[in-house]
Amino acid sequence: MSFRNFKLEDISAKLHLNVSQERLFKKISPIIPSDLFIRWRRMTRDVPLHMERAVSETLIFPMLLDLKIQNENYFAIHSGENLDVDKKRDLSGRCDYILDRNINIPSATSVFHSPFLVLLDTKDVNKSVPHCIAQMQALKIYNEKTGNPLSFIFGCVTDADQWQFIKIINDNVYIDSEKFYLVNISLIFGAFQQILDFYKQMFN
Repeated sequence: MSFRNFKLEDISAKLHLNVSQERLFKKISPIIPSDLFIRWRRMTRDVPLHMERAVSETLIFPMLLDLKIQNENYFAIHSGENLDVDKKRDLSGRCDYILDRNINIPSATSVFHSPFLVLLDTKDVNKSVPHCIAQMQALKIYNEKTGNPLSFIFGCVTDADQWQFIKIINDNVYIDSEKFYLVNISLIFGAFQQILDFYKQMFN
């Protein structure tokens, strides 16, 4: 079993996490994407987004890269990395994207430094929410094992059109009661920015 085999009932039964819904973002300031990203979207708007690879290459990675540039390379982007922290609890497998604190110090012992957000691209957002939660819990355990514990871990699941955000605080999982949609991309950028601003305050 791996991350993508988790079901919602497994989150409480196997991971002992409490799951509920609430609004994660009380007020979001829209963030306008860069001119470069806007031009890229115009060039790729005819690319069909029903395939996960197309979604990843033409939308998700360019968005994350734009956020990275706008935040002066504050975070590192890991794509397609395996995260194997506890195979006995089935917390292992490949993650689509992991955002990690970028401290520009090579590590000989680990791939990540202080990973704080996992993003999963999928064809079915609702079905993939428990997969994302399992990956988030794996990040939390990874940080604890490497001496960089974080009580807050964020996650996001998207099919390109819908964007579902999730937060773990200690042993509680909060699924955002509101989804974001690509038509309002500035709000999606704003949600990510609010998360980044939260961690900037935490790490500083």
